Amino acid sequence: MIQQGGWSWNSGMFFFRISTAEKALERLQPAMYRVYQEITAAIKKGDGKAAVSLYENFAAKISHPLELGREVDNSIDYAILTPMVSGPESGVAAYAVRNVRFQWTDLGQWTRASPSD
Repeated sequence: MIQQGGWSWNSGMFFFRISTAEKALERLQPAMYRVYQEITAAIKKGDGKAAVSLYENFAAKISHPLELGREVDNSIDYAILTPMVSGPESGVAAYAVRNVRFQWTDLGQWTRASPSD
C-alpha cells in the first residue's frame, strides 16, 4: 500500500459538539440514547453508583447496522458513523477532512511526569 501511494490512514479522531453527538445517538440508536439519558441523570443527581451500574451494563455488542444477524463491538464506528454515512435518512450530517497537516503525538510518545512534578 505504501509503495502504491494514494492511500489514506483513518486516525479515528472525531471532533463534534456534544449536542451533535447526542442528536446522532438519539436518531440512530434510540435505545442507547435512553440509557445515556439515564446515566447523565444519575450523574446530575450525584448518584455515581447508579451511573457506574448503568454504564457497566451497557451492551458490549450491537447488531451491525448494514448486515442483519451480525453482531459487532458497540463502538462509535458501528453505532453512529456507519448508519450516518450509509444513507441520508439519518438526518445527521457527516463531514470528512483529508490530508490535514498538523503535529501529532501518539499517546505512547507522551512523556510521563515524575511523581515530584
